[in-house]
Amino acid sequence: MHCITMTHRVPRHKASQKGGRQAAAPAGGGQTCLLVTGALSAAESDQLVLAQLRLLEPDWAPTHLDHPDIARLNPDTALSISLVRDLQSQLGYRPLQRQQRYIIIYRLDQASLPAQHALLKSLEEPPAYVTIIATTAQLDKLLETIRSRCLVQRGRSGQLSSFSGDAADDQSEWSYTRLAQTRLAELIAQADQVSDRAVALNKLEQAIKSWHQDQAARDRLSPSQYAQAMELLHDCWSGAGANANVKLAVTDCLVRVKALLDRADAG
Repeated sequence: MHCITMTHRVPRHKASQKGGRQAAAPAGGGQTCLLVTGALSAAESDQLVLAQLRLLEPDWAPTHLDHPDIARLNPDTALSISLVRDLQSQLGYRPLQRQQRYIIIYRLDQASLPAQHALLKSLEEPPAYVTIIATTAQLDKLLETIRSRCLVQRGRSGQLSSFSGDAADDQSEWSYTRLAQTRLAELIAQADQVSDRAVALNKLEQAIKSWHQDQAARDRLSPSQYAQAMELLHDCWSGAGANANVKLAVTDCLVRVKALLDRADAG
């Protein structure tokens, strides 16, 4: 399983008091998450969607997708151009109960190339109060123009839920603030102390949670820089779970993230 998160972010609009349809949907500010499910069943894929919802809204713990602010676009069929048009109309509806309205797209890899092209603009610029969550079995079946704008969160099947528990400590060891303030030599020394796989995975999970919840990281980094940093952390989390050399994986990750932050400060 992989999770890909588009990084177009601005402060969320509060839901209108009445909710429902608005005259015109303002472009930009929303986000799109792409869950790469592999061979998981439809029910297992829905569990990943629920886990992603809990990650996006830590104070919400939905157990099913039957909710007025969740729209399932194509649960039983491949995405077509006509369904893309339906999606575009769905973008005009504000949330009724939550701060965000969630639109679920299934099996994006089964969509035709014309449908993917038609979808691209909606994925790039959803309104600030909309989050699109799409699933796909095969990442390489998607247009490069979709994949290149996404943050890949790598993990093993079913493990997205491990990022949806209690809120992370803002001062987790590898939070944005601590990585930005710690010298590279100190980070390497920290990594040198991490040889236990379970410890490394726990530290990385806490770091990923803290980055997800840290508005300062999004404010101080460009969308592409934030995406690159998150991709490095997720790649490291995946690698630490499968790689025999945990210390090397963590060291390489911290060095790369620190270099990215240093470039951001210099720019």
